[in-house]
Amino acid sequence: MKKGNLKSTNHFLIIGAGLVGTNLGILLSERGEKVTIVEKRTKEELLKSENQRTINLTLSLRGLKSLRESGVIDILHKKILPVRGRKIHVNQKINTYFYEANNSKYVYAVKRSDLHSSLIKKAEGKNIKIIYGAECNDINSYLTVANFKKDGKLTTEKGDFIIGCDGIN
Repeated sequence: MKKGNLKSTNHFLIIGAGLVGTNLGILLSERGEKVTIVEKRTKEELLKSENQRTINLTLSLRGLKSLRESGVIDILHKKILPVRGRKIHVNQKINTYFYEANNSKYVYAVKRSDLHSSLIKKAEGKNIKIIYGAECNDINSYLTVANFKKDGKLTTEKGDFIIGCDGIN
């Protein structure tokens, strides 16, 4: 990410501590930016929900590049497995399809929960403020502020930029 006309240090307010929001926060922090991530779920709910979702994700070279840049690949490298193709079961027959004829190209599989816990661990080790259990109620994009409800109380967070990474919930 090139800074262009941005200030020397900007405050990025990221709404959502899922895979994308957490990795983005790490990448921005690596570039010297101030980062606050606000998540609706508690930390326990966030990590528990990952064990109830998709078991595996596949990562392409772009995904690996992003994890390399954020330094998360160093934590995850023993938990990533190469996947050279796929098997499709049709009428009691198994058909195998490789991604490349010479079997030289592949994607990587990783447990979603391993990836997410590694991202959270890395983010918490950086100078990133993570606020758990705060539901976003309103955003004023002109003033770059967001209002949250946490523990029954309304709070406000301000940033130079607000980025929504809140998934589908």
